[in-house]
Amino acid sequence: MSIKKKIKVFVQFNLRERFQLLRKVFIEFLLKRLYKQQQQLPYLTIIKSEVYNQLLSEGNSFSKKPPFTRLNIKQDPLLGDKRFLIRHASSDLAVYHDIFLRKIYDPITRLIAGYKHPVRSVIDGGGYNGFSSIYFAQKFPQAQVYAIEPSPSNFQLLEKHLEMNQINSVHPICKGLWSTPGKLSLTNEGIKEQEWEISTQWTTEHKTNTHIVDTITIPELMELHQIENIDLLKLNIEGGEKALFEDQEITKQFLPKVNFMIIQVHEDIIHKETLAQLIARHNYHIIFEGRYLLAINQKLIIHE
Repeated sequence: MSIKKKIKVFVQFNLRERFQLLRKVFIEFLLKRLYKQQQQLPYLTIIKSEVYNQLLSEGNSFSKKPPFTRLNIKQDPLLGDKRFLIRHASSDLAVYHDIFLRKIYDPITRLIAGYKHPVRSVIDGGGYNGFSSIYFAQKFPQAQVYAIEPSPSNFQLLEKHLEMNQINSVHPICKGLWSTPGKLSLTNEGIKEQEWEISTQWTTEHKTNTHIVDTITIPELMELHQIENIDLLKLNIEGGEKALFEDQEITKQFLPKVNFMIIQVHEDIIHKETLAQLIARHNYHIIFEGRYLLAINQKLIIHE
């Protein structure tokens, strides 16, 4: 309804009705403003969080570095001394907690260690802000890690973390990992519209409220960086695993050259059993670990 029409409707009310309507509109405005402010007070949220207290108890510290909160890691067994930037109203701290405190990727690294297989190349599909790539770089110091992240804001922070911590073995790539060359549409989802709440969709046109990025396929990545074999392929690509593994023409080009995989399965997009079947037909042994699917190339088992 146009403003003129709204005014015409408004003047038809008596004074009491106008007052009640204005009061209702004003209260709704205040509530929306208050909600928005609460979403933008991450520093207070961090102070109250168990993660914050755990990190402090281990000798780490937080400091304000607007528009971020800086996390200063001291003498961590894996990380050593590192600095990270936590965005306000984001899941950055939760992701740190998952990777470095809950150690969600330890099952695959222990599996690799059990096979005594040297790791020289890691593809980190869905590098987010760099935490997972830095984890793999620390776990496998001889490896080259290729961090693929399509979101520009996440990618900027990924690059900043690599620069701040002088990590040279991680190679950032601002593209979307997909089954075919082309364009990928990134769309923010949810009320907060945060950087990590995105959906991905292959597209041929630019739509409103989306960001369009170039895609890259795994064979293209391997050719571009002269990667003969992928020792570890990690995927957290917001459901993009469905398109990636359903395209059998593309998977048969790279899967025989991958030794280990860990994939966060988005079951609202594809069931993990379905994904396991798509991968297992390429001679892989599958292990489920919570939300994650671990895959081992059978050639490694045969050679053991």
